[in-house]
Amino acid sequence: MWTPVYSQARGHVPRHEIIGRHHASVPRSLEQNHCIFPPLIVPTLADALHKQAPQVDINVTVMTSTFWPMSYTPVPCTFPPLLVRASKSFEQFYLSRHSGRKLTWQPSLGNADVRITFKTRKHDFNVSSFALVILLLFENLEEGEFVTYEVIKDATAIPDSELQRNLQSLACMKFKVLWKHPAGRDINPEDSFSFNSDFSSPLQKIKISTVAPRVESEEERKATQDRVEEERRYQTDVCT
Repeated sequence: MWTPVYSQARGHVPRHEIIGRHHASVPRSLEQNHCIFPPLIVPTLADALHKQAPQVDINVTVMTSTFWPMSYTPVPCTFPPLLVRASKSFEQFYLSRHSGRKLTWQPSLGNADVRITFKTRKHDFNVSSFALVILLLFENLEEGEFVTYEVIKDATAIPDSELQRNLQSLACMKFKVLWKHPAGRDINPEDSFSFNSDFSSPLQKIKISTVAPRVESEEERKATQDRVEEERRYQTDVCT
């Protein structure tokens, strides 16, 4: 269970509380097997190092980079301190038992369960890792405060395409956890966002799916096809 992460020093009621596990995919090199580490790995590490366990309960899938069906470029994302401590704990635990390996986090492939307190009740959300990082930027805001698109981009380092998709999922779809200013379905660099404290739903558990990426243009589709054919050529050469 994640403990409340909303600032208590300012007298606020906890708004975000991570209730489940943060699932992250971590491709690595120098190993050819696929293994899943249970959520208990972080407390085990803390016990081994005689340190306090992080506030985050994570379930990590570790795979070699050649496991992916095609080449995958890591998408950058700046984790908040809460997630940094959890990821570092796992890295220390894993690398202390496996030498000569390198872990690379893939937040674009992860998801998280988060409990959010609104005016009327609490709701449990399942969101992408990117969406979680975005939501945590709103935990210390006063009622009616805004965060601009540029501030979110600078704080998270999420690329525009992914950032726009996740903001659209949080502020423009059926379950509007955030308010977009001005209102609309498209995300623009001039937009700003605020927390929707009046959110309500008859559902206790809600899954917010990330908006699908836009359809590729003819030029982008050709570039993708060329990349796939190039990768298949190397695989064919190896087989022959």
